[in-house]
Amino acid sequence: MRALVSLFALLAMAAAPALAQTTGAAWRPFRVGHTHTFEVSTTPVELETVRLAAGRLIGADSVYDFADFYRRTTQNEVYPPTCPTSPSSDFALFRRERNTAFGAELRVPAQGSYELRMTDGATYQLPRRALPVGATWAFAPGITATVMLLEVQLVGTAAIRDSVMAATLSGGGEVMLSKSFGLLNAPDLRTLALAAAPLALHLLTIPERALGGLSNDTPPDWQPGDSVLWSESGPSICQSGWALTRYLNRRVNLAGDSVYYSGTTQSVTIDYGVGCSSGRVVRVDPPQVFTRARYVGVASVRASEPLRQVMAIPPAGQGFSYVNQGAYYLPPDNQGCFSGWRFRYSAYYSIDSCRSTLDGRVDFGRTYETLNGFGTLSTDGVWGDQGRVVWFRLNGQTCGTRPADLRLLLVAPKLLPAESVQLFPNPATTAARLRLTGTKGGALTLTATDALGRRVWQQTQVVGPAAGLVLPTGAWAPGVYYVRVALPEGARTVRLVSE
Repeated sequence: MRALVSLFALLAMAAAPALAQTTGAAWRPFRVGHTHTFEVSTTPVELETVRLAAGRLIGADSVYDFADFYRRTTQNEVYPPTCPTSPSSDFALFRRERNTAFGAELRVPAQGSYELRMTDGATYQLPRRALPVGATWAFAPGITATVMLLEVQLVGTAAIRDSVMAATLSGGGEVMLSKSFGLLNAPDLRTLALAAAPLALHLLTIPERALGGLSNDTPPDWQPGDSVLWSESGPSICQSGWALTRYLNRRVNLAGDSVYYSGTTQSVTIDYGVGCSSGRVVRVDPPQVFTRARYVGVASVRASEPLRQVMAIPPAGQGFSYVNQGAYYLPPDNQGCFSGWRFRYSAYYSIDSCRSTLDGRVDFGRTYETLNGFGTLSTDGVWGDQGRVVWFRLNGQTCGTRPADLRLLLVAPKLLPAESVQLFPNPATTAARLRLTGTKGGALTLTATDALGRRVWQQTQVVGPAAGLVLPTGAWAPGVYYVRVALPEGARTVRLVSE
């Protein structure tokens, strides 16, 4: 209920116009496609994320529907009376819900008040009135707001001129409203438009079937529709966070030896400052689109077994179980290596009669290793008593230790225009030579990008019907590269081979 009151207060503030306007002037505090995340001041803290999925007209009223409602909550643990203490739980997850708490719709009539209609049938009136500077009004029990500023400002990254109103709340804090963009700033509210990119994440999963029954050397083969909670580790104990990753697509290349995954990741970072010297700051990042590649060999793609339900927690009383399955995608530097760093993955999951715990982090050491795509996990040690811990080391490959011969992993009978060729690995000390057969000839553009999508080389050549092409792979650092072959209109490659 406190969460609903907080949201109601924010929406009520949004109902005030940005500038004094006529009663019939249309002002929309939300737009289709915008995402808002609310940090609701409850115990425990909740993050509620809603995306405005659709807008429509019903008569003369504008009606907005909210979708993709996620809430981050701390799991409530029940302790038997025999437990001497009840340790605090740091287990958090994103739970997707239908719109049962935020509201079924927000209706904006052409005249009169806003209406927030809840799924249980309740309707809240949110008045909109022309208010001058200095005006004070009550819009929630025990809360008043005072208009402090009415002016035209440049809003957003695109610097759009818009009418802005700023008001202060009796309980402290400031609210800023934009005529076109709605809520710009408010206590316990983060909009995602200007947030920074998420930090590096590592995977923390518990498969539903048989904890401890999976192979350490087989990374998960994600399927479209899989969701997983990632634990985010900062440089110290003063920074941590969580993220939700959704896998939307899975594709195997024509050679059958590489799998490509794509989807979205949204993260929450909790920061207490350097040395934990400042107050708690929560940053919510916007959903980020990702594409990841994993080289698995010809046979293992078809033999891999998907993990359908990650993060399924077995009931208490089953004793201690630990995570022996996981993978961590580490983006390399601009040379394909992790200079001076070694990544150690650790995770534990403990259940006994008094508590259940799920946690994980990445530790750092001074070695020289690289990892392209997914790595494998191996058990490194076990310690602990009531909350036993199992450590996992993420094994990578040292730069420059790949086999000495270069092979093109993609040999396609029909290489279509603008197809990509994956070179993995790249240990070559001399240039790679390719031969195109069956083409009509003409201008051909080759573009090489690294695993992060950064262009490292590009060249345009005029080729004949049987072209010999040269890739300067000897000048590239070891790593994963993609060569994009752009052929002229109508040209077609029958076969691509390595020399």
